[in-house]
Amino acid sequence: MKKIVVVSMVKNEADIIESFVRHAFSFADEMILADHMSSDKTPEILKRLQEEGFALTVRKYYRTELAHAEVMNDLLWEAIRARGADFVLPMDADEFLVNTDTAESCRAILERLDPNVLYKLEWRNYEPLHPHEGDDTFLLTRPCRRGRDFASGQKIIVGASLARRKPFRMIQGCHYAYWETAEGHVRVPWTTAPHLHTAHFHWRSEEQYTTKLATSWINNVAKYSVNTPTADFLKKGYHALMRGEPVEQGQMISRAEVFDLRPFVPPQTLRYSRDVRPDAFRNLLAASEALAETYLESKVLARKKIVTMVVPYGGDRNALTESLRLAGEQTYPYKEIFVLCPGDTPAPENLSDAAPDAETPLTVLRNGATKDVFDQLSEKARGDYAQWLFPGDAMTPDKVMKMTVCLEMQDFPFLFALTNGDRTFAEWTPYTDFIVEPRPEFQMMDPNVMWQRLLWMGKYPSGGVTGLLIRRDVMEKRQWLRDGFLEERPLLLTMFRSLLQIEPGEDDESSVAILQETYCSRDWDQIDLTNWIWHQIEWACLLSLDRPLLDGEVYRDAVQRIRSNEAIAAPRRQNISAALWQEYQAALAAL
Repeated sequence: MKKIVVVSMVKNEADIIESFVRHAFSFADEMILADHMSSDKTPEILKRLQEEGFALTVRKYYRTELAHAEVMNDLLWEAIRARGADFVLPMDADEFLVNTDTAESCRAILERLDPNVLYKLEWRNYEPLHPHEGDDTFLLTRPCRRGRDFASGQKIIVGASLARRKPFRMIQGCHYAYWETAEGHVRVPWTTAPHLHTAHFHWRSEEQYTTKLATSWINNVAKYSVNTPTADFLKKGYHALMRGEPVEQGQMISRAEVFDLRPFVPPQTLRYSRDVRPDAFRNLLAASEALAETYLESKVLARKKIVTMVVPYGGDRNALTESLRLAGEQTYPYKEIFVLCPGDTPAPENLSDAAPDAETPLTVLRNGATKDVFDQLSEKARGDYAQWLFPGDAMTPDKVMKMTVCLEMQDFPFLFALTNGDRTFAEWTPYTDFIVEPRPEFQMMDPNVMWQRLLWMGKYPSGGVTGLLIRRDVMEKRQWLRDGFLEERPLLLTMFRSLLQIEPGEDDESSVAILQETYCSRDWDQIDLTNWIWHQIEWACLLSLDRPLLDGEVYRDAVQRIRSNEAIAAPRRQNISAALWQEYQAALAAL
């Protein structure tokens, strides 16, 4: 049995994305989608489909330009090398594989194809007859019309064995492919796929097509300039919008016929496609904001400020490998990585396979006879900013870029930037988000006020220290958080205490920047009991140490909070070492 994988790059396709995914899984085993900064419900619908159990992988593409060829080729090779695909179908969200010649299923036809061949898929334009009737029903079961003839252009089906032979690349749009040879690009010959064709729903409503013209042309210009033959129909349509001309149905179809697709496709029930009518103005504003941000990012990149990424190591090689992968994924190019071994755990050996790339320097620091890892880090780090990455934490690939731009371009003396979330956590958990209603787009907080709040709650921001980007001089004055480690055990609440205390020579007006974007996450529902007990001990010690910072009523409330947590831990004390439980009791008694 052949393995079939669909790959796609999508943007603002909420009106069609659920129909696309459900139909694709009628013939495909897996899908890998890159979401290009959608500003509608597309990400939400994709997440719901993943939760439903579809073998759907969603990648995020964070650059403004429409680098369709580059992204789709990356997805193609992921499908072949990492997923073991026999065939890869590169498709856009408005393209549906159908067979209207025979009663045979698409899957059955695909099974008979040869993996050593590149197949041409004929293209036919379709449109819904009534654009806004049945928005929340499967698109292919709605009344439609189509061209009597196949349209110019085509898509392809890539046989994996063929692609592996030589350097193989698809062009922008995935309309054909070529070999990369010493003599230049050589077009790969193809065979027309029997019976199959692509039902192309390029136009679905005036709102949808207006959005496509407005945002896709802007993203196209960001890559190619306004003077380009690539996607010239987008330029023509965009300029028509500028002249105030309406976007009319039927522009893509000549010699139309009404057609019923229902006998030829498996029926699907949509669950997540209510209220998905495209909003062209909203999506255009989002695309414009992204372009402005990209312009600013280019100014910051010209400064070539280095970010030092610090990855503590406590013996878990798999966690370290994952952290290094996440560090390598960061879109910010000027970075260096230090693996920090603060305890007695032997340093990891041979990280060549785990190194993110050849361009990013990777250094392992272990305690020496005369200098510990923190002194070595201070000496060797070249960064203007510091990004910690603790085991179990995850970062979006644009985190360092977005936070570096924030700190680099502001007039305020921020100690660090912090990524915020919008979750509420159970009282006993050690996490919090700074939720203020009405929710601001950006917050500034006095560091003393922040520490008093964290101390009272016994919590730290949900992104942990990984959720921060910290100025180099702040790190130096805090000795690179040396006091926040007990051997290799990180004491995150202590780290926040150190970071939020104003040091001599620092501006008394220093603030913390709170970004209302969630660039950092972890599996918050999974909390190791031993680590949780350590956190309670740390909190109790800090309450005793900083008791003068909390007035009497607030301090008593904090003590009540920590004592109520003891009732949660007591039934599970058999899973905790006797020595640790005894230390926990002593810390509580000291309060």
